[in-house]
This record gives sequence, structure tokens and C-alpha cells, in this order.
Amino acid sequence: MEAQSVSKLQFYSLGLVSANKILSSKDIEVTPVEDFPMLDGEITDHIDLYKATSKDAAGSTTKVQIDTTASVKATWLPISNSNRRTPPDVRRGETVVLYKFSDTDKFWWNTLFNDSRLRRLETVIYAFSDNAEENVEDTATSTYFLEVSTHRKIIHLHTSKSDKEPFIYDVQINAKEGVITITDDAGNYFILNSRDTRLTMRNGDGSIVDIDKTNITLSSTDSITLKSKNIHVLSEKNTTVKSGKITSISSEKNKISGGAELNDTVSIEGYATLTGGISLSNAGGAAGSIDGDFNINGVINVESLVSSNPIIAPGL
Repeated sequence: MEAQSVSKLQFYSLGLVSANKILSSKDIEVTPVEDFPMLDGEITDHIDLYKATSKDAAGSTTKVQIDTTASVKATWLPISNSNRRTPPDVRRGETVVLYKFSDTDKFWWNTLFNDSRLRRLETVIYAFSDNAEENVEDTATSTYFLEVSTHRKIIHLHTSKSDKEPFIYDVQINAKEGVITITDDAGNYFILNSRDTRLTMRNGDGSIVDIDKTNITLSSTDSITLKSKNIHVLSEKNTTVKSGKITSISSEKNKISGGAELNDTVSIEGYATLTGGISLSNAGGAAGSIDGDFNINGVINVESLVSSNPIIAPGL
């Protein structure tokens, strides 16, 4: 009977991580505990210097020294986890699984447990291909990816448009700075700034809604429309309305309560009722005109010349 074929990639040993993994590296120092069953003391990546002296048959003395360590170097192997682009941030003392291919001296590792007692800060990136082209390697611009980093204190979600999507979207939570940002590649964005108590929204055409602490700004290069059944504008002190050309108020009935001061040219179309003290002043400016019915109840002060055309009864 023929011997059964066995894969050359095989489980080698359980291992204990000898040193905290470097953040940017996929390699770790690990001690294969099944190779050193009698190993005593704390597991580290410490290197010992071994010195020896020997004599050959002619009596010549030879001295040698060798750096020795119980740990080996192993590279991360993402078995059944190909979408994960960053290795687990294992720390000294964690248990991992070691693999070896054939009789080479190359070792590979993967986690066996997620030891919450030892595991601390982590950076994890998952990426998913958005590339429809064959034989083209994926990059950050051709993938959807999710990054969670407690080192940098961020969560980042990114989309791609390498498969003819119209836009790219990025959503980032920056817990260190207290900022959440939602943006696309068309110039639209939304920013929530918890530290500065500020909300800012802007579109690609430059229209802005900015809530900055106790101040609110609405900005548009074209128009702003408020539409509702009832709109109330309440101001404890001053209300200023400034228009570059025309300010128009149109309704079935317009009512102004309190003192009113009208400067420059004012046009009132329709029936107008003025109640209270009224002061009209013309200091050489354009003549004012009142057309239609006009009822005035109260004191009228007129500065400058007043003329009146007599009323002629019909038939006289």
C-alpha cells in the first residue's frame, strides 16, 4: 500500500511569545516550548553568549563564542483570515501556534487564544477587494477597509470607487481628539467636534451650516429658504436685517409692535394702519408718497413743508 501524501506545511509546536510584537512588523520572537520542555524561568528573547575552548590533535587551542537564545523568529500566517491585513499585536507570554514548511528553518505563527489578561493596545485593519480587474494587486485605493486602532484612538471606514462607484466615502471617529468626520471625495463633509462643542456641515458648492458653541451661522452663495406653518424669530436684544438691494415682506397683514425707525426709501403697498406717535422727517432727500387709504391714530409730527391738494366736490 502506498504511503499517504502529507502536506509539507505542518504544525511544529506551541510557542510562548518572547517579546512584545513591534507594531509595524509581522514577525515575532517566540519560544517553541515543545523543543525546550525543561526550560526554566521567565520566557524572554534574551541572547546569551556561549564561549568554548578546545584543542586539536596537534595541541593547538581554538576558542569559539556563539550567541544563543531559546527563541526563534516567526512570521505571521493569516490562516482562514485572509481579509485581515495586520497581525494580532501579541505580547510577551501569549501562547501561539508555530508552523514549519518541510525541513526549512523558516517558522510561521498564528494566535491560539486571545488572552485578555495579556493583550493590550491593538491596531487591526480588515480590507476587502473592490477590484474587478484580473491579475492586478489590490492597494488601499482599490479596497473597502476598516481600521480599528486603540494605539491611535481611531475607527476608520473607507470605501473605494475602483469598480465604477461615483464617490468615495470616509467615516472616521477620532476618540483622542473628540472628533467624528464624515466626508466624500466631492467636497461634502460633516464634522462633530465634542471638545469644542461644534457641529459643521458643508457641501461641495460652499453652503455651510456651522453651530459653534452658542453661535449659529448659515451661509449660502445662492438662497436660504425657511418653510413652515409658523415661523417665530425671537431676539432678546437686537434683530438686524440687511439687504444689498430689496427687502420684501408680503402677507395678508403685516404688524410691527414697538418703536419703528425706517430710513431711506420705504414702499408700503396696500392698506396701512399706524397706531401711536409718528414722526416724519425729510431733510432734503427724495420726496415721500402715500397712495391709497391711510389711517393714522395718534400724534403726528411733521418736519419740513406740508402741502395739501383741496378736495373738489363733483359738479363744482
